[in-house]
This record gives sequence, structure tokens and C-alpha cells, in this order.
Amino acid sequence: MDMKPLLFVPGLTLSAVLAMALFSESYAADKLYRYRNSEGVLVIDYQVPPQYVSNGYDVLSPTGRLLERIPPYVSDAGDATEKARAVQRAEDNFLLRSYSSVEEIIEARDRKLKTLQREIDNIERNIIDTQGQRRIQERKAADQQRAGREVPKSLLEQMEGLREREEDAAMMLGVRRSELKEAELRFANYISRYGELIEDLSVDTETSEQAASNQ
Repeated sequence: MDMKPLLFVPGLTLSAVLAMALFSESYAADKLYRYRNSEGVLVIDYQVPPQYVSNGYDVLSPTGRLLERIPPYVSDAGDATEKARAVQRAEDNFLLRSYSSVEEIIEARDRKLKTLQREIDNIERNIIDTQGQRRIQERKAADQQRAGREVPKSLLEQMEGLREREEDAAMMLGVRRSELKEAELRFANYISRYGELIEDLSVDTETSEQAASNQ
């Protein structure tokens, strides 16, 4: 299952992120996971990538309620090298479990990038629509002022709500664009590493067969 992460950034509430998820056709999970990625950004996702597991993460309900907090893994000896190896092993196991060929990784990448680009396109359309609504409300407010009347509180609240919606959407747009670039890099690394793993497995198999034939 290839679902898009829901990045959570400062200034955008958890409820707002979860609300935006409701518009995603890929949103279907009993649990969500919250962790920090390599850029220090909080991410709400349907799984925790292997490279981030050792840093700790939160298990959330679909409504955002904290179910469990998994603390960061801390080595007694503080051996950073061993930790890095453990992370690499976890990622290698993830690749070998999830994919049976480079072609499958490429297909998963294409689906991921297509989903992210569709999300970007939707957000851009929403921003344009919100800007149009805001301009209409601003013209109504200007008409009231020109007529010497006080702008109704309800109209001011609508304008403020539209402004906040536009700001949230612009913030999410930046996050999605960054996520698109990150996904491109991540899958490029997956393809490269998977090739190395398959080559190593092939060599190990050949060596084992030769050893067996010599017995």
C-alpha cells in the first residue's frame, strides 16, 4: 500500500492536517504515526519509515488522539555506528519485503509522485478559489464602507476565515512540493540500494551452491 504522508508543520494544527486528509482518496487507516523526518519536520503518516523508527514516534487514532508513544532507541554504549547499521538493516529488510524487482520500485515511485502531484494541483486550485472568494468579500466590505456603513462582523469573520484558509493552503503547498522532491530522492536511493542487495544475494547464492557442489 503506497499512501502519502501528511506532513505537520508549525502554524498548522493537527486537526487541520487531519481534516485535509479527509479529502485524500488514499486516507484509510486504523492508526496513524507521527514522527520527525530528516529535516526535523513533524510528519503524520500511515507508517514509520525504517530510518526513523529508532528516533521514536507517536501512534495516533484516525482522529488524532495519542494512543501510544514509542521512545527513541538509545544504545547503552552510545554506539552511533551500530545504530546506523541497525537502521540500514531495517531499511534493507523493508526493501526486500516490499519489492520483488526494481520495476516494482519504479511503479511505486510513479504512483507516489503522481499522487503528490495531484495533491499539489488540488491545493493550487483551492488557493485560487479561496483568493476569488476573499476578493468578493473584500469588495462587499468596501461597498459597505463607501456607503458610510459599518462592515458587518459576519463579513469580517468570513474574510478572516478565508485569509487563514489561504495561508494554511499555501503552507501545505510548500510542504507537498518539498515532499515531492524528497520522494524522488528516496526512491532513487531505494532503486540503487535494491540493486546492491540483489547483487549481494546473487553472489551469496552462487557461493553456497559452489560450496555444496564441492562437498
